[in-house]
Amino acid sequence: MLLSLVAIGIFSYRTLNSLGNQIVYFVKSEDNHFSLQAVVRNSESKALKDKLVDAMEFLIAGPKENEKNQGLATNFFKDTKLLSLKIVADEVSVDFSNEFLHPQGISALEGLINQVFYTLSQANSINKVRLLVDGSPLNYIGGEGIIVDQPWIKTSDDLPKW
Repeated sequence: MLLSLVAIGIFSYRTLNSLGNQIVYFVKSEDNHFSLQAVVRNSESKALKDKLVDAMEFLIAGPKENEKNQGLATNFFKDTKLLSLKIVADEVSVDFSNEFLHPQGISALEGLINQVFYTLSQANSINKVRLLVDGSPLNYIGGEGIIVDQPWIKTSDDLPKW
C-alpha cells in the first residue's frame, strides 16, 4: 500500500511538472526533525532551463503566507541572488551570490542544500547538481564544515529528514 502511494505521488509530481507547474521544496519543522514539503508553483516557462531558474527564484522568495501558517519556510537568506544556471546532459550547475552562505546552524544549512538539490532534480532529465557561490565550487558549507558533494548525485526519490 505504502509503495503504491509513493508511486502515485512521484507520478503526480512528474505529471504536474509536464503541465507547466513547478514543484519546489520548502522546509517543514516536525516534532523532532525537519523534512521537505513539496509545493506547486505556476511557471509559464516552457524550456527546462527557464523552469529551473523559476524554481530557484520561487525558493528564494519563500512560501506564501498560507504556507507559512502551515509551518513551511525557506532556508534561503532573503538577499540571495541567482547568478547563473547551466545544464549539461543530466547535470545542472547553479551559482548563487555569497548571501547563500548566510543561514546559521547545521540544520538550516542542510535544509538549504536539500531544498536546492531536490527542487532541481525533480526534472526527469536531471540527476546531478553542482553548487557554486560567486563562481566557485562549494565543497563545504558553514562553520560545521558540511561537505557538499560535487556533483550531488540523485540516487532515489526518497526525501530526506534531518
